[in-house]
Amino acid sequence: MRAKVLVWLLLIVPAISGAADLCGYTFTNQLVWNKQFRKALTEFFGAEKADLFLPNSSISKQVVEGLGGPPNPLVKRNKLMFASACRAHSCDEKAAVVIQCPARLTAIGLLHYHCTKAGCDSTSTATLFLSDTDSDDRGKTELQTWARQVNAQAVEYRTQSNPAVHADSAPAALRR
Repeated sequence: MRAKVLVWLLLIVPAISGAADLCGYTFTNQLVWNKQFRKALTEFFGAEKADLFLPNSSISKQVVEGLGGPPNPLVKRNKLMFASACRAHSCDEKAAVVIQCPARLTAIGLLHYHCTKAGCDSTSTATLFLSDTDSDDRGKTELQTWARQVNAQAVEYRTQSNPAVHADSAPAALRR
């Protein structure tokens, strides 16, 4: 029993501490509980709202909700950390975040059903938010791969300030 408590403490303490290195975690739930991660999301999106999981809701809060289901392991490669998980009690909806280590968000994606007050679409859409500073498109490439893996029926691209990016910027493999 003591060993289980010790392991649990080793996993949760770094997440609660608010450490600035977001790439030092093992699972998505640790990342979501981190104060610096939530602050980074707020800095990325500001006060922007959108109809994604919920109608006209904070994008930052919807990303946290999308990562809030069962924890997935974080994947680190080439100085990037990739985090993805599904929404609690709704694993058809998901979120993904690409972090340039140690703590810069470069791209964020949500798989959702465009929910408005009138209801939700029946077609899944991967909305990929691209950082204004991701000059080498590595974050975008990671999320395009993710969108294919989660079988998104449609893909839309937006900047971090939320306006849609012209459709011609979408790669042919993702245009449907």
